[in-house]
Amino acid sequence: MAPPIRKSVNQNHDTWYISGYNPETHTVIYEHIMGTRTIQPNDKIKIKNRTGEFTFGRVVRLHKTGSTWVDCLHPKGWWASFPISEIKGPVPKRRKKKQ
Repeated sequence: MAPPIRKSVNQNHDTWYISGYNPETHTVIYEHIMGTRTIQPNDKIKIKNRTGEFTFGRVVRLHKTGSTWVDCLHPKGWWASFPISEIKGPVPKRRKKKQ
């Protein structure tokens, strides 16, 4: 007999993302300032040497080594992390063309 299918206790599928880093070892920041622009979660950003746009998630800093990276979401649905130095900047918001 097959084991019963377990249902997820927590229905929020982003809980692993929200609580993914240990606060004792990591610092998580949900905005990043580049020059005069502030990047917030769900803003589109460009990454050096990568095609396409990524959705900004958060900035994470590891206390032990001092390394800092950005967690992003690709439009196809996979997560990626890049060093802060690889961010080109936010994608400018386009206005709709009047006809």
